[in-house]
Amino acid sequence: MTRTKRILAFSAYLTGLIPLASAQNVAPSWIDFVDGRAEGRETTLPDYSFAGYHFSERPIPNSSSWTQLHVTDFGAIPDDNLLDIEGIQTALDAAHAVEGPVVLNFPAGRFILGAGELKDHVFEINRSHIVLKGAGDSEGGTELYFHEYRDRELPEKPRLLVRPPDYDRINKDQTLLAECVESVPHGAFSITVKDASKLSVGQDITLFHQSLEAVHKVAEGLTFNPLWNMGKRGIRIYEEHTITAIDGNLVTFKNPVQLHIPEGAGTTQIWPYNPIEEVGIEGIRFSSGWAHYPQDFKHHMNWEVDYAYRGIHLMAVKNSWIQNCTITDWNVGLTLDDALAVTVEDVTFSGKAGHTSGYPRDSYGVLFNRVINETDNWHGIGFRWTTTACVFLDSVMTEDQSVDCHGYHPYSNLIDSVKGGRFTHNGGNQGSYPNGGPHITFWNFEHNASAPSTVYDFWSPEVRKIHNYVKPNFAGLRSPGEEIVFQDVNKGEVGLDELRNQVAYPPSLFRAQLQLRLHGSLITANNAAPGHPASLANDSDPTTKWISDGELINSELILDLGTIQTVSGVKIQEHTGNVDGYQLHAWQDGAWVKIHEGKKIGSDHTADFDPIDTRRVKLTLTRAKRGTLAAIAEFDLITQ
Repeated sequence: MTRTKRILAFSAYLTGLIPLASAQNVAPSWIDFVDGRAEGRETTLPDYSFAGYHFSERPIPNSSSWTQLHVTDFGAIPDDNLLDIEGIQTALDAAHAVEGPVVLNFPAGRFILGAGELKDHVFEINRSHIVLKGAGDSEGGTELYFHEYRDRELPEKPRLLVRPPDYDRINKDQTLLAECVESVPHGAFSITVKDASKLSVGQDITLFHQSLEAVHKVAEGLTFNPLWNMGKRGIRIYEEHTITAIDGNLVTFKNPVQLHIPEGAGTTQIWPYNPIEEVGIEGIRFSSGWAHYPQDFKHHMNWEVDYAYRGIHLMAVKNSWIQNCTITDWNVGLTLDDALAVTVEDVTFSGKAGHTSGYPRDSYGVLFNRVINETDNWHGIGFRWTTTACVFLDSVMTEDQSVDCHGYHPYSNLIDSVKGGRFTHNGGNQGSYPNGGPHITFWNFEHNASAPSTVYDFWSPEVRKIHNYVKPNFAGLRSPGEEIVFQDVNKGEVGLDELRNQVAYPPSLFRAQLQLRLHGSLITANNAAPGHPASLANDSDPTTKWISDGELINSELILDLGTIQTVSGVKIQEHTGNVDGYQLHAWQDGAWVKIHEGKKIGSDHTADFDPIDTRRVKLTLTRAKRGTLAAIAEFDLITQ
């Protein structure tokens, strides 16, 4: 599937959600979040916006100005029915030797790998500022085909491994750089350490803590099976952070701590974290011989069907990305370990069903955006181990595919505007239970199971239910044609269950929190042309624009200030000159109230009106020449 088709498909799906979510269906948890943010207190919902490449504060870079190498210059020729292992490895070696950023280009065609005397060869990237760039992942694009699987007796490795040189995810560097014995609030950016002399601004670190006290804070009222690790040794915090300031012994991070560490919970340690960064993989189809293996997948039938064909594995990478790729015919498609601020975008999992699609583990802030599961891999989207602040956004699962929280307590993660799948078949051995830790939120999730009704008990220590979560949150859970029953609501075992079978506002929690963090407000629209979302009218950049999708008449933009403020005017930049009439409405006492009506807008339009206290103002375009579009660069409110 091409990137354009993916974007069009998701735009159509989300455009259907926005009108439903923009009226009265405001999630109470959203109001609590924006109010709590203004008041500086902990809120029910964490801030999930610190996810993606550079925490979604900048776009994935255009690498056209980087040094360009081509695998064909090193003997790797597609579509010649010859092995390309040595040619591609020689090209990778040359790319590693380049000073400065480098792109290794692959032309269209099929490259044959994973066969012959070098069938066990693993391609490794061990440097920063490097991109593997293909000619596209659709038919006729670039395909890297790995025919055989690696020998089982060899160390477990994927076909493409991205990591710092000789990085070992099992035996991580636990050198003690600093320690903290004070409480740390959920969402805190700063901690006080005993001695900050080994720390420096700009340094990447790992924050580690494990205690039963931290469990008691988030799992109050829950009882544990004695076999479960969390009830015996506590929940583990393992978070990657970047230091932005040091004032004496007060250390401030770029990204917030995602779990409350209570008073008396013991020591919180700071360890080294030395990732590679600015690594990209673009426009490639990765495929394997699993397509022709004589057995079909059956969960845990044998090693070959579970793990033999392993695709891509990123370890200790920061500010990196995978985009416009297809991962087809693998047992295990994509794994990210110890990652920080990574985007996986416009990626499709397809082909013969296998064990798992893709997941982060022990990672912070991985954003999976527009990820499509076309195949029935046993585990679909999900989180493993102490992964935190990771987000699946605008993604699709198949019917009955499992959301997979895989044990060892992933916490403070978000599944946002995901269509399909169900909550059973989470993974992990019983000692790793519960499958999911605290503060997991399902926002506008559309459940899709073949059964007409499903009963979920999210906390069952007596029976291995394989969907034990610590007080999960749901807002806008929908199940068209199905009945979904939670047994736990009255027992305090579900955190939130808001707006069931409705579309919650805001339509995307991640996007709303990100806009609020970056721009102080949130904007949504009832339509948008592909590549021109409403957020571009709220980014303080006059060169970017929201563009209407189709005729502009009845197009709406809603600007949400988060908290109630006194509004007395509006500023609008509309560069086409096509708008001949508009109305402004303010949200008052559960309804829209008209506060202003105007005619032409133009490139520098200001309108004043009587002051009104409101959170949200709606701009409706009412008149225009037929067949014209609107392009609004900025929509700002004048507040007092």
